Amino acid sequence: MNDVEAKDAYAGKERKPNSSGPKPDQKPLARASPGKPVSEKWKKSGASVHTEEKAAPVQVSRKKAAESDKPKYHVIRQTVQDAAHRRVQEDEEENTGLQALHESEQVTETLWQHGGHAVESWKHHGNKSTVRKEGSNPLSHSQQKWSMKRQYISRNHGASFAAGGSSRQTVRQGAAKARNTAQNLIRGVRTKKPTVLLIALGGLLLIIMYSISACTPMLEAAMTAMTMGTYPAQEADVRAAEAIYAQKERLLQEEIKFPDRFYPDCDEYIVNAQEIWHDPYALISLISAYLHGEEWTADSAMPVIDMLFAWQYEKEVTITTEQRYHTETVNGRETKVWHDVNICTISLKNKNLSHAPVYIMDEERVGMYALYMSTLGNMPDIFTGWPHASALKEPMEYEVPQAAKDADPKFAALIAEAEKYIGWPYVWGGYNPTTSFDCAGFISWVYTQSGVANIGRWGASGIYASCRHISPTQARPGDIVFFAGTIEGETGVTHCGIYVGDNKMIHFGNPCSFADLNDAYWQQYLAGYGRVY
Repeated sequence: MNDVEAKDAYAGKERKPNSSGPKPDQKPLARASPGKPVSEKWKKSGASVHTEEKAAPVQVSRKKAAESDKPKYHVIRQTVQDAAHRRVQEDEEENTGLQALHESEQVTETLWQHGGHAVESWKHHGNKSTVRKEGSNPLSHSQQKWSMKRQYISRNHGASFAAGGSSRQTVRQGAAKARNTAQNLIRGVRTKKPTVLLIALGGLLLIIMYSISACTPMLEAAMTAMTMGTYPAQEADVRAAEAIYAQKERLLQEEIKFPDRFYPDCDEYIVNAQEIWHDPYALISLISAYLHGEEWTADSAMPVIDMLFAWQYEKEVTITTEQRYHTETVNGRETKVWHDVNICTISLKNKNLSHAPVYIMDEERVGMYALYMSTLGNMPDIFTGWPHASALKEPMEYEVPQAAKDADPKFAALIAEAEKYIGWPYVWGGYNPTTSFDCAGFISWVYTQSGVANIGRWGASGIYASCRHISPTQARPGDIVFFAGTIEGETGVTHCGIYVGDNKMIHFGNPCSFADLNDAYWQQYLAGYGRVY
């Protein structure tokens, strides 16, 4: 799982040791000093080089820059519309605007039924009608994860949605008043003459208008949030930007595989290189966020693409000359013959493109990057099946037993804070709601904001070192569970989560979610438990 203890460049503070992330990073390479000039002499038999056929370069076509009169907006594609339709269904408690409208619709149907029966009762001297019972709201509690994600969007990138969210209490109170008023109207219609029905329907019309007015800002803001989560580029430009970056990686890979073609005057080659790869969604999200969400094309984004490539890959090439000798038999005697050997050393470090946001952008743009990654730019299928491409995942659902909360008020405060972020995207180095979180940043934030303990901003290994270690049998809700080796090539503790009991934890993976510790994956990396309070 992804984890982080990194230097937060925009915060200007150093995090404690134990850097970790989606892919292994070796120790930073020291910049080598230039070696001696390449000698004209070199032993032809000294080079041993891989001789695979060179891959044919891929033709990359770029879309021309948009004309100056191009509109400053873009069309939300069908994928956005589909996502909007899916996400309309959410928890009844969370979406109180829709709840109020639903309740008003129920009251309308009931009132019409009672009004009709009341007229018939008045005509036939006393026949009474009965109230038709309506079914429960079909909006499922299982959609809570989308509600949590919208909360993330509203807090950072949707002022109108935030306003709609902040008015939930008002809408909830309005819905309650609507119910009471409608019930009073129904009771009145049962006993009064039909003229009362007209007054009742007029009052009900006001109730419906109130409900719609309360719901409208939330719907408008939700659409605004969906728009903000869409890449500000046409699909052709998104594909072109990815193709340009991939072509740069292919050229770099050729240099690593066939150094003799690039440095032919050397006798020996020493290559120490990490794997060349990137997440295409991270690339496009970085470009979009770095440009402040403004529209871009493949051509206009070229400076950003070049900058990101230079940041991700640190290549050092050093050519040195050594004096060596071999023996030859001259006039029946073995003689040392000295010669120059030119050695080419290539070191390549992949710093992981998804780690770039905290180093090259401020908090606001890191938050925009997190938003794009949470929606995959509303283009979740454009890179489906590509190696290393992110995918939208639904968080695991789990209901923490109320008994566990009642038994420990501090744990109740912890879980109340932690559950706010279910479904949020993982951001390496993130440590607050503006940037989103990584696993260690999440732990630090939750414990501090809940008032349970201020454990500081540590990495996973730092948190592990600061805890009182306990055995698995001693673990209780509110303890921290640690994992080691979740990242290939990394040693020590690399991930952590909050234990919630019943062999479950809540942790900031991608996305933030509950997880079952009985799963074989977690069992093989389990490092231990720690107690903070």
